[in-house]
Amino acid sequence: MKKTVKVSKTNARSILIMLSLFGAVLKTTAQTVSYKVVYDDPMDVPNLFISVSPFYCEASAVGNAANIGFAFQGNYNLGKRLAFEASFANAYLDLNARNNNLVTGTEKPLSKHKQIEGGATFFFRSRLKNKSVQITLAATQSSKSYINAPSTIHAQTGLRGGVFYYNYAIQAEGKDYFTGTNTETKSDTALSEYNYHGISTNMNVAGSYIGLIRRKTVDICIQAAGYGQKSHSKIGEIYADVLFAPVVVYSDVVLTKSNVKYSLSSTASKFIGWRVGYQIFKPKTVGWQARLEFGQKPGWGVKSGYYLLAGWSLTFGIKAKPAKPTTN
Repeated sequence: MKKTVKVSKTNARSILIMLSLFGAVLKTTAQTVSYKVVYDDPMDVPNLFISVSPFYCEASAVGNAANIGFAFQGNYNLGKRLAFEASFANAYLDLNARNNNLVTGTEKPLSKHKQIEGGATFFFRSRLKNKSVQITLAATQSSKSYINAPSTIHAQTGLRGGVFYYNYAIQAEGKDYFTGTNTETKSDTALSEYNYHGISTNMNVAGSYIGLIRRKTVDICIQAAGYGQKSHSKIGEIYADVLFAPVVVYSDVVLTKSNVKYSLSSTASKFIGWRVGYQIFKPKTVGWQARLEFGQKPGWGVKSGYYLLAGWSLTFGIKAKPAKPTTN
């Protein structure tokens, strides 16, 4: 026999009131946890970071390239006005270079992607401000409890610039950009459809960049009743750069069996690019760094040059001299 249970309006109202009170209690508990500040000083984080990345991933329309590799990066903050950065990345898996040259009989193998970069930043604005930050008290896979605690934020805005070099193994497109020469007779040789569709080559690019960066640093630790010491430490950076590469060089493709050398014209090159990115540091003696970057690289101009880069690093932080600057 089927039974139907009716819930009266009074009972429904009581249930709603109980749920509301339960939610209010949870909210009140989260807001009224007593704590004391152990430290709150964004100027006292390590100022030298050495980052080791076991892998980074890049997908690029520059010659249909895709690669995975390792990277090293160094960041040094000199006071509150100057910062320096250097990085090196090298692919251990490069889809274009892995296939070698599709043209049979070539004498020069394709090189895996690598990139070297160095630069400096001048922070023309540096100030401390107070803002609430979220400090996690406890977390599980399904829930997280936290409090919002007033904290000191070191906000910086700067002008940055530097130099870079990178190479790609590209599969070139655009038959009109190639010229062929017989290495014995020195006469011009037309580029056949068969050879054109298989031409891949090395591209080397060198140039400079200039842009803006916005950095925020927070480093607070509290002693929360019932939870112990909890902290929130982070350096977050947003940057945007213009890339200028006056040097774009392509390796000649030499067919040793037929004594023909094919050269790629520089008129196919694009010398201006751009990028925007975000990177975050955990500013501890042993921490981590994550980076996401998107842009359009100079180089082989027949392709769009758009790329997406993502990576994660293990970082080692050191409080190197000089001593922390004054906050005036």
